[in-house]
Amino acid sequence: MKPVLGVAFCLLALISCLGFSVARARAQSASPGPAGKELRVYFGTYTGAKSRGIYLSGFDTNTGSLSSPVLAAEIRSPSFLALHPNGQFLYAVNEISNFQGKPGGAVTAFAIDPGSGNLRQLNQASTLADAPAIWSSTRPVGTSSPQTTAAAAWW
Repeated sequence: MKPVLGVAFCLLALISCLGFSVARARAQSASPGPAGKELRVYFGTYTGAKSRGIYLSGFDTNTGSLSSPVLAAEIRSPSFLALHPNGQFLYAVNEISNFQGKPGGAVTAFAIDPGSGNLRQLNQASTLADAPAIWSSTRPVGTSSPQTTAAAAWW
C-alpha cells in the first residue's frame, strides 16, 4: 500500500473514531493543488455551540494534508453522510428526535456544486423514527440508477 493511501485510511479512521461522519467526493472539476490531486472531504457533525452542519475540506493526496474546514451546508445534526455513486449528490441523515414538530429524524438530499463543492439542499423527508443513524445507497444489479434507502439504528 502506498504511504499516502495509508495516511488517508488512518486519517479517515481517526475522524470516524472522533464521532464524525465522512464522505469523500471526487473533485471532478476542481483543479489539482500544487502538491498533487486534491479530493473533497465532507464532515457530518452533531450541531451545537461550535458546529453548524456539514463541513468541507480539501485533502491533498501527495502530502496527506487536510485544509481547514469550511461550512458547506447549515443543517441540524447531519451525523452520517453518503455520496451518490455519480458524485453529484450528498445525502445526510439528521440524527434528531423531532422533525417539523413530529417525532422522528430526517434525511436530507443535497446537490454538490461542481466548482466549489458547496451544497445546495434539494429536499428533506422524515425518517418516521427517532435519531436515525445509518444511510445506504446501492445500485441494484442490472440497473444504471441507484436505489437509495435509509435505516434507523439504536444502541
